[in-house]
Amino acid sequence: MRIIYFASLVLIAAIYFFFNTYRQSPPIYVIDLYSFSYEQESLKLPNNNDQEKMYDIAKERGISVRNHSARGKLLDSIKESRLPDSIRFLAALPIKEYVEKTKGDSLLILKPDDEIQSVLMVKNIKYYNNLPDNFKKFAFESRYNNGPLFFPEENFPLKQYLDKFKNKNKLYCIFDNQFETGLKIEKWNEFFSRNEEFYQRKLTQTSRAVPDFILHPFSIYKNYVIGLFFIILLSPVFLSAKKKLFPNEKRNFRNTQRIPALIFIILTCLSIFSIFSVFIFEINIARGGGAMIFLGAFFALIFLYLSFYYLGRTSVFDRIQSNDNNLTLWNYSDSFWKDFVEHDLKERIQTNTKMLVLVSFLTISIFSVIIILNDTDNALIIYFAIGLIIILAFFAIIVPRIQANKLSNSKPACVISNDGVILGTQFHTWTSFGNRFEDAGIEYGEQSILFIIYTYQGRRGVRYDYKLNIPIPYGEMDKAKEVVEILKKDNKIKEMKS
Repeated sequence: MRIIYFASLVLIAAIYFFFNTYRQSPPIYVIDLYSFSYEQESLKLPNNNDQEKMYDIAKERGISVRNHSARGKLLDSIKESRLPDSIRFLAALPIKEYVEKTKGDSLLILKPDDEIQSVLMVKNIKYYNNLPDNFKKFAFESRYNNGPLFFPEENFPLKQYLDKFKNKNKLYCIFDNQFETGLKIEKWNEFFSRNEEFYQRKLTQTSRAVPDFILHPFSIYKNYVIGLFFIILLSPVFLSAKKKLFPNEKRNFRNTQRIPALIFIILTCLSIFSIFSVFIFEINIARGGGAMIFLGAFFALIFLYLSFYYLGRTSVFDRIQSNDNNLTLWNYSDSFWKDFVEHDLKERIQTNTKMLVLVSFLTISIFSVIIILNDTDNALIIYFAIGLIIILAFFAIIVPRIQANKLSNSKPACVISNDGVILGTQFHTWTSFGNRFEDAGIEYGEQSILFIIYTYQGRRGVRYDYKLNIPIPYGEMDKAKEVVEILKKDNKIKEMKS
């Protein structure tokens, strides 16, 4: 099984390497709008050398840079002296004759069919987001703006003209005798990614950069491969979690930790999927993709911690209820159980009410001082103080009643072990995630109680204590005393070892 596991990881890594490094074989066909009228007009325009020469002569003759008229005349004279008669002749030709003469057999005069019309329609769309979905992958998203479209040979929309490229690398297309503008189609046998072009080619050279999807056609699938790799990598964890969450053995108690563990595992998977979805669905990093990655990673870490937390509690729960060497197992009558729940609820509400009164007094005192010192409208402060007291009252009075209702409807039984206690639907453990056993004892009364006090880690290193009350059945007092002694002895030994 281990061989299959590691072989699968190696195979997926090899597939990822292939998808990431495979390059599109040439040629690539590049389609772009082309203005023949602008090309002809540019023949009469001064070039960069003319501009530099003009500045040098103006400096020698003392002509001011701000004298636009003098500089313009000087630039025109430089340009006229440079232009040969052949260029003057071409610049003076009608546009149709100019195109036919300069392009020669590289010129195609076509009647637009459906395929050509679709290309022309796309090339007249200015912005990338307005492109049809089937054309977006053939353009640069970040710098489209009526930019070129790049097609591998198998995706080239004008396949009927491929034979025209046998002896040429460039064609010009005119439609319906409209000679001012048309299409320029180039055949590239050498091309690069933008990063490769930036680092390996001179910036003065004509750009040969193509979109990453064109250069690496399988790159779109590599994110799926990454997801599959992590699924297989974590499969032992999933199998272990499945064994803990869905054991085959029949249990006496319903494991109440299983549902939250399952919920947090699902939330962890969804958070991880939200990270990969940015790459799978090609969500722009600047348009929400970055936020999805950050929030997905943030919540994935939180839910992963909670998953391990509840998986650990699930494992301890199953170990306690399947262990024949537990300290004791007590079953209660329905009336005894009901009396215990009412007694426990009454004790907790009394304790919480005292704390609520103290906190409410401090809250009212603090906010009263704020109201006295504040000269503006105090309605918001009053509403905030009232809301805070209501929330505290909910947790102090309502939550214990909800817990008591769940406990009264649970199985009237209790299992006590050295690791924890199962009391109806409640589960308490002091052996994992920072919990620590502190004390145990017996409170005598009409219904005697075995109490266990353990502490759990809070924020900033502060430890909080929790008192667990367990009813002692009639006739089980000696057993209860024995349990207390064993808990104190064994957990003290564990504490000394740790």
